[in-house]
Amino acid sequence: LLQQNGVGKVEEQTERFLRLSTDVVVEACLKSAVAGEAASNADQETGGKVLNYNVIDSYAKLASLLVRYMNGGGSPEQVAHQRLTLLNKVLGVTVRTMMANYERSKQEAGSNFAHWDQRPWFRLLLNLVHELNSPSPTLDPISLGILSVFGSAFHVVQPLVIPAFAFAWLELISHRMFLSNLLLIKGQKGWGVAHQLLIDLFLFLEPHLRKTELTDAIKQLYKGTLRVLLVLLHDFPSFLAGYHLSFCNVIPENCVQLRNLILSAFPRGMVLPDPFPRSILKLL
Repeated sequence: LLQQNGVGKVEEQTERFLRLSTDVVVEACLKSAVAGEAASNADQETGGKVLNYNVIDSYAKLASLLVRYMNGGGSPEQVAHQRLTLLNKVLGVTVRTMMANYERSKQEAGSNFAHWDQRPWFRLLLNLVHELNSPSPTLDPISLGILSVFGSAFHVVQPLVIPAFAFAWLELISHRMFLSNLLLIKGQKGWGVAHQLLIDLFLFLEPHLRKTELTDAIKQLYKGTLRVLLVLLHDFPSFLAGYHLSFCNVIPENCVQLRNLILSAFPRGMVLPDPFPRSILKLL
């Protein structure tokens, strides 16, 4: 029905449908926080807000089905290109709407701007990552293209652009359905995208890590970064070893732990030389 009305085929119709749908579902999700908070005494005591994600989940499912079954006719290569184009449109509209919402919230709050709820946007992007990167005979042939489109979208909304989205962003780029799939692509074709996203993370952390005292938020983000690097060191040491120079160039000199963690990576097939050969032991 949506394709019959031009969604997915006519650019203007597709753009308008996705933009209005994203605005509506996010606004509905945020409004549900008020009702949830009012209905729960426990939440009022802790100051927390419970969101209802049903409408977000439904829209993400609809968007993923549109991409999965997009077929405007033509050869298999043309159909694959149509699906990637539609996915690029979906994510492009999502990140532009999120950035506009963030800037609008800053302007409305003025100097008192202290909180922007990242949870609806995180949930939406997380559902899309999970739906479109799960094993599927329809999407497996274009898995590299799908991951690259997600990588480009995450690069646009990096923490330097939307600092309030930093925690959700870190969880998205390190998700098992994204980062692992990206690094497991044959021929190391996905390494460049992963490298760029980690550089984005280090560039955001760099001015904060140069300070003697870290805020609680930066401490937690730093811990999350360490955990991601430890996973990479264990599962993909060749990736860290291959890009160690560019990583260390954007990490402050005082961050010895981060730099040592990256520099300790070496390819699995390599045998490190013994630092204490028998000739030296005899002299000792």
